[in-house]
Amino acid sequence: RELKYDEKLIIQLLGIIRQYQPQNIYLPASSEIHPDHRVIYKAGTEAARRYAPNINLIYCEVGQMQSANLLLDITELHEQLNQAMDCFKSQLEVQDYKYHINALHAYRTYTLGKDVKYAEAYNLINSEKLKTGSELWKQKTVNINLPIKSEPVGPEYPLISVIVRTMDRPELAEALDCLSKQTYPNLEVIVVDALGTNELDIGKRCRNFPLRVVTKNKQLQRAAAANTGLQAVKGEYFCFLDEDDLLFPEHIDKLFGLLKNKKPPAAYSNIKRVNIKNELINIFNADFNFQELLWANFIPIHAMLYRTEPVKFNCLFDDRLEIYEDWDFLIQVGQLGDFTHLDELTGVYRDTNASGAQDDEEKTNKYKTLLYEKWKDKLTTEQYVRFLDHLATLNLPEKNHYKKKYNEALHKLEEAQDTIETLQKDNQKARVEHKTSIEEKEIASRIRKTLNRDIEIAVYKAENSILSKSLAEKDNLIAPKNNQINNSNDEIAQMTGSLSWRITRPLRLLSINKIKSRLRSISNKRKVKQSGLFDKAWYLENYPDVKQSGMDPLKHYLLFGGFEGRNPGPSFDSQFYLESNQDVKDSGLNPLLHYILYGKNEGRQII
Repeated sequence: RELKYDEKLIIQLLGIIRQYQPQNIYLPASSEIHPDHRVIYKAGTEAARRYAPNINLIYCEVGQMQSANLLLDITELHEQLNQAMDCFKSQLEVQDYKYHINALHAYRTYTLGKDVKYAEAYNLINSEKLKTGSELWKQKTVNINLPIKSEPVGPEYPLISVIVRTMDRPELAEALDCLSKQTYPNLEVIVVDALGTNELDIGKRCRNFPLRVVTKNKQLQRAAAANTGLQAVKGEYFCFLDEDDLLFPEHIDKLFGLLKNKKPPAAYSNIKRVNIKNELINIFNADFNFQELLWANFIPIHAMLYRTEPVKFNCLFDDRLEIYEDWDFLIQVGQLGDFTHLDELTGVYRDTNASGAQDDEEKTNKYKTLLYEKWKDKLTTEQYVRFLDHLATLNLPEKNHYKKKYNEALHKLEEAQDTIETLQKDNQKARVEHKTSIEEKEIASRIRKTLNRDIEIAVYKAENSILSKSLAEKDNLIAPKNNQINNSNDEIAQMTGSLSWRITRPLRLLSINKIKSRLRSISNKRKVKQSGLFDKAWYLENYPDVKQSGMDPLKHYLLFGGFEGRNPGPSFDSQFYLESNQDVKDSGLNPLLHYILYGKNEGRQII
C-alpha cells in the first residue's frame, strides 16, 4: 500500500520495458480494489503507451472480476497454482484466498464445456489502441524512406484539397495512410485540429502530397471544423474524409474522371457501411434524387467530390446543427444542381457511433426538426411540389398524420373563403354608399384572387370591412378611411405578388395577433429609417426576389422579411434576435422594430 502513481514510477517501468523489450505485459485489471494493484495498472498502462513499439497488454484478475475477452484453460496447472498459493501462509491465516481464487477459476469455465475444470480470464488489448492518431501516424512514417515524386504535375490534373476533421483519435493514422495511397497525383491534405490543442505533430507530408494543419486554438464542433477546412481550400476541387473512415486508392481519381468534363457541382460513389466489428451493415449506392435527399440523407460525406468555385462561395456548414450538418450541406449543394453518381464501391463508412448521437432520440428529433424547419421556407414552389409528390410515393407511417393535417387546413381554407365572400358583399355595400373611387368589378377581381390565401388574409380583409362600415357612421372620417382601404388593397396585391409570399403560402399559419402586429409595424417606417439599421440597397442586393416583386423593400422587411430570418442590413441579425428572445417571437412584432422601440433600451443583443 506504499506505491504512488507519479512520473518517477512511470519512467522506472518504461525503463524496464525498454530493457527487456517484451511482446506481452501482464498487469492487474482496472477493476481491482487494492491500492497497489490500481497504481500498477495505471502506471504500467501509461508506460506501455509511451513505449514506441506496439505490444500486448494482458490485464488479469487478482481479487475482482473484470470484463474479459480471453479465457485460458488452466486445468492441468491447477495443482501447481495451489502449491504456489500454499507458500503465502501468513496471508492464508488472515483470509482463505485459496478458496476464493479456486472458486473464481471454476466459475470462469462456465462457457468452456464440462472438460475444462478451471480457467483464468484476461482482457487483452494492443498498446496501439492507447495512442493518439498523430502518434500512430509518426510510427508509420518514422525511419521510412518514402519516395517523393519530383516531376511536375500537368494542367490536366488540377489541385484537389482533402479536408480531414480530427479529434486526434487513433484512427487518424489510418485515414492519412489511405490518403497517402491515392492514385490521383495532385492532392493537398488539410487536417483540421478540432480538438483545439494546437499540438498535432504529424509532419508536413502525406507521402507524395503536402500536408498542413489548421487550428482555431479551441475545440470545434463538426460544422465549425468543416467550415475551417473549407476556408483553407486551395484546390479547384475538394472533398472530406473523417478520421474514422477510409477511401480506396482509386476513389478521388475516378470521381475526378467522372466530373471533369461535366457541369454538375459534385459527384459521388458507393460507400459500404460497417459496424465496430467491421461487419457489413449496408451499402450506400442509390442514384441521386434531390427530393429523396430532402427527406433523408443517403450519401456519406466522404463519398463526395465537389467543384470548389460554385460550392465554396455558396454553401457553408450550419453551426446550429450539432448533428446532420453534413446532410444540410449536401442539400445546399443539391440546390446548385444534380450530383453525378459513380456506381462503384470506393470507400468505407465505419459506423461506430462514437458520439452516441444515434442513441439519443431527443437530440436526433431536435436537430432533424430544425433542419426541416430551415428548408421548408427555402424551397421554390416547384421544388416543394416535387417534394410532396415524392413523399406520396413513400410508404410512411406519418402519411395518415399529414393527411389529417391537410384536411384540417383545407377545412380552414374553405371557411376563410366563405368569410371572404361575406366580407366582399359588406365591403362592396360600404364603398357604394360612400361613393368611393374603387370600382366594384376591381374589388371582386381582387377578392377572387385571394380565395386560396391563408386565414390571416381573411382576418386582414375583415378589418378592412369593419373600417369601411365605420365610415358610414362617421362622415367626418370618410376620406381617411377610403384612403386606408386603397392602401390596404395595394399592399395585398404586393404581398400576393411577391415571390417570398408565394413560396411560403402553404407552409405558414399566423395568429390574428401576429397579423395585427405586422400591420402596426408599417406605421413605424419612419422610426426604422431613422435607426440607420435598414439598408435599402443592401436588402435588394441580397434578396433579389424582393427586387423582382416590385414591393417597397422596407414594407417587405416589416411585413415578411424580419419573420423569415432576413436581415435589414449587415449590422442586424433578425434570426438571431428572434431565436434569442422568445417573447419577441411570440409577440408577432417585427424584430428590428421591437429592438428600436424596446430592445435597445433593454440592452438586447442584435448580432
